[in-house]
Amino acid sequence: MSDLGSGDEGISGGSKYNVANMEGSSSRNDFDSSGKGGGTVEQELATKMLQIQSKRFYLDVKQNRRGRFIKVAEIGADGRRSQIYLALSTAAEFRDHLSSFSDYYASLGPPNTDNLPEDGKLKSEMMIKDYRRYYLDLKENARGRFLRVSQTITRGGPRSQIALPAQGMIEFRDALTDLLEEFGANDGGYSKHIFSILFMWTYGHCTYIVHRISFKFHLVVLRLGYYTRYSKGKWVLLLNFLLHQQF
Repeated sequence: MSDLGSGDEGISGGSKYNVANMEGSSSRNDFDSSGKGGGTVEQELATKMLQIQSKRFYLDVKQNRRGRFIKVAEIGADGRRSQIYLALSTAAEFRDHLSSFSDYYASLGPPNTDNLPEDGKLKSEMMIKDYRRYYLDLKENARGRFLRVSQTITRGGPRSQIALPAQGMIEFRDALTDLLEEFGANDGGYSKHIFSILFMWTYGHCTYIVHRISFKFHLVVLRLGYYTRYSKGKWVLLLNFLLHQQF
């Protein structure tokens, strides 16, 4: 299969996509909670379907206890499918990148397969959201130009990707814009920071790990109130904000 095709394998079965029920595929990630105990309610809020060349793309706005997100499913002409998940805030960033990529694509001349970069990449960007990284690569091969969007999870997990024909980037961007105008770019759901603060309040400390750097927070009680002290390596900073009786 060429680069212009999908990145995942097809599985037979039935769903609204007329292919496999993609909730059970290997590209499941931490947005999808349907397989974890079966007790989490996931609600579909809206859906859009785009026909771009021989492919169909479904954009499903969903909501669970983690918040709202968009599941993007790509269905190839041969029934192969792949999918990625975007938090609403990431979808807004992706929409902006699509504008940039489409402008760059419009500035390119006719395809010239004799003068391609070794890896076929014409333009690349990266997005980061919590533990997830998204690699956006505008590529060209013998079949044409396309935008490959790859999603990885830094703490481990499968890589999933979709391939969007370059001619459909504006249509895809406009569909994302419609959904974001309706639902906004606020992810919602619970905040891991709230749980960290409550943990610190109960046990006196908590630890964040950001890009392999450990930040340790300690709750300090003074006569005037409370503040947090956090340390990284040999550096210790005192944050002079009072928590008072907020918790």
